[in-house]
Amino acid sequence: MNKIKYYFCDIHEESCWQLEYYADMMNEDNLDEIILTEAVMVRGQGFYFCSEFGEIGESGDGNCGVICDSYKPRNGKNGRCIHSNNTYEHGKRKFKLTIEHDIKKKKRKLILTEILPIDGVK
Repeated sequence: MNKIKYYFCDIHEESCWQLEYYADMMNEDNLDEIILTEAVMVRGQGFYFCSEFGEIGESGDGNCGVICDSYKPRNGKNGRCIHSNNTYEHGKRKFKLTIEHDIKKKKRKLILTEILPIDGVK
């Protein structure tokens, strides 16, 4: 099973997305390349991202749960809401994303190249 990877973009530093999102953004904005930073999941810090309202919340703050009209338990009974997602922070690895277009096949190829720091240490 492939682990879904998320990245932060230097253009939009607050939200992280999958590569396809950035490829679509590059096409819309006519960009040849963008710089991305790996997103690292934050664990055990007591925060969640509510995908329903697009906000960060603190676990146990009382805003998520049965008092919320959009609350839907993942197991159908109680517990964590389906809209409660992990939070991420900027990692250390940086990448350059470029796109090659194959006009004949009407396909695009995403090329993700890691950018090494000046000292060459990851």
